[in-house]
Amino acid sequence: MSQHTTSALLGAVVMTALSLLPRVLPIPAISGCLGCLFLFSGGLFAAWHYTNAERVTMRSGDAARLGVQTGLIAFVLGAVLLLVMWLFAGTPDLTTFFADQMQKGMASNPQSSPEATEMVDNIVGWIESNLGLVIVLGSVFSILFNVLGSVLGAILGAAIFKKGGNVAAEDTY
Repeated sequence: MSQHTTSALLGAVVMTALSLLPRVLPIPAISGCLGCLFLFSGGLFAAWHYTNAERVTMRSGDAARLGVQTGLIAFVLGAVLLLVMWLFAGTPDLTTFFADQMQKGMASNPQSSPEATEMVDNIVGWIESNLGLVIVLGSVFSILFNVLGSVLGAILGAAIFKKGGNVAAEDTY
């Protein structure tokens, strides 16, 4: 396995693990902010690992490619973890699982109003009638956010974690 792939895999694991923290430890005021911040963590960690292991300074283009790789791997890991969570949740179908997750999120927010609860119920009803579209759009947006966050994190990491000479383009992949 190449050093790029190893760094991307480790970054994806870090990103996926950190992204699950707001679900495990819901802190209503900052969970959303942490979730977005953790999207950058995978690329940042991958760039740190690569520059540390190879003792080089990465070009921003190489960092961006590393970020894309990290984001795609993180998407696959997240999808697998979502399916595992669904299987262990004991819910009969995926729609019920999504509905339970949304209702748990509402229940954990002490400031939720009856109107907000009604709105979530309406959204759950829409999801039940359009599950295929929800899965496709959710996957597209998840890939987009994972890749974009990882790319930005990796470029930032390449700028921060400079170690030595640049990597020659033919040596990177």
